[in-house]
Amino acid sequence: MVSLGRLGAAAAVGLAATGSSLGVGAAGPAAVGAWKKCYAQDKAAPFVLFAFIGAPMSQTIYGMILMGWINTALDASLAAHQVHDALADSIPLPKDLHLSRRDEY
Repeated sequence: MVSLGRLGAAAAVGLAATGSSLGVGAAGPAAVGAWKKCYAQDKAAPFVLFAFIGAPMSQTIYGMILMGWINTALDASLAAHQVHDALADSIPLPKDLHLSRRDEY
């Protein structure tokens, strides 16, 4: 089960990076077209074109943040289960104790 959680965290980054690469792939040619138009008009290309190209990369950062949250939750859950198992093994229970409430009815 832990490996599925780790796979989910990796998928969060992978899918975010895929979306980011598609966004950069679309923004790049648009910026080149705008730059060529400025060059044809003998104007300086605005620096904001570089920001437009780099803006989709923030999706990867958000995916990395999500991966961190998933890994933190997974580690906390795993630690809680380990503590529960350690306590359950260390506390002796009487043999005639029924842990099911169905036996009371």
